[in-house]
Amino acid sequence: MAGKIYNIEKLTFPQIDALDRDKTAFLIAVSPLEEHGPHLPVGVDAFHAGLFTRQAAEIIIRERPEFDAALFPLIPLGTQVYKYIGSFYIKPSTLYDIVYNTGRGIAIYNFKYIFVFSAHGTPKQIVAVEAACRKVSKKHSMSMLSLTGALAVKFLSGKMYSEIAEQLGRSFTDEEQYLLKYDFHAGWWETAMMLKYFPELVDKSYKDLKPYLKNLATRKIITPEIKSQGYLGSPAKAEPDFAEASMKVFARIATQLINRCLNGEDITRKTTSPYYKYPNFHPFFKRNLIFGIIVIIFIAMITLIIKLYL
Repeated sequence: MAGKIYNIEKLTFPQIDALDRDKTAFLIAVSPLEEHGPHLPVGVDAFHAGLFTRQAAEIIIRERPEFDAALFPLIPLGTQVYKYIGSFYIKPSTLYDIVYNTGRGIAIYNFKYIFVFSAHGTPKQIVAVEAACRKVSKKHSMSMLSLTGALAVKFLSGKMYSEIAEQLGRSFTDEEQYLLKYDFHAGWWETAMMLKYFPELVDKSYKDLKPYLKNLATRKIITPEIKSQGYLGSPAKAEPDFAEASMKVFARIATQLINRCLNGEDITRKTTSPYYKYPNFHPFFKRNLIFGIIVIIFIAMITLIIKLYL
């Protein structure tokens, strides 16, 4: 059965049981349905996560023909979404539970490799998935990794644009670099991806949309004369070549990471986003904070009582 890609929902349980536990990689796509401006469907992140997952499966069977790749059905859920109609939100803790229990449901049958992909790049989404992967890996002594968290942060921070420019065969102009700096949601890149892989779903109005730019650190709108239409970036700049070049860069990085993992290397730190070190992005932060405050108050009260009566 080696060297094949399976949609796991289409297999019988004896067929799943026949898969080699040490040479089968499960791949899971998890991304929300979320508004993406007036020109893109709400399924953009879900479509892209599925695309990443399929590409990774193809990488696995090409690089490791002795392996099989099992695609799990898309989980169309996520957290920290834009608050527009068409965005469907779940709590970070709920997302964590879903990803954790999905991974656990695979790991308990002694499968050794699970790769998770998300195309929704918000901090709480990324960290919830990473935390769930870490828990499954530790509890079941196997490898469950989120391959897109650190990659998404690197891409959004502009650290991959020079390599993408090489693939394009040209440099980005100063104006283009400025626009890319603020391209976060349903803008240049996401519109380009949809034009390349799902062109029938792109409304032609994207060509007339003016740049709408926002500094996420200061929350200041840089183009205040333009009314928000649910996107952050420059959709009109989109062209399929940009998407194709970026996917080639993503594939190169994914190939390296997948090979290192399947070679038995622990690449958890390599694939963990910088957001993971911030407690406020973790799925149970509020609960833990409240619990911590209660414990501190309780200790303070006990200490005060002891001082009063001793």
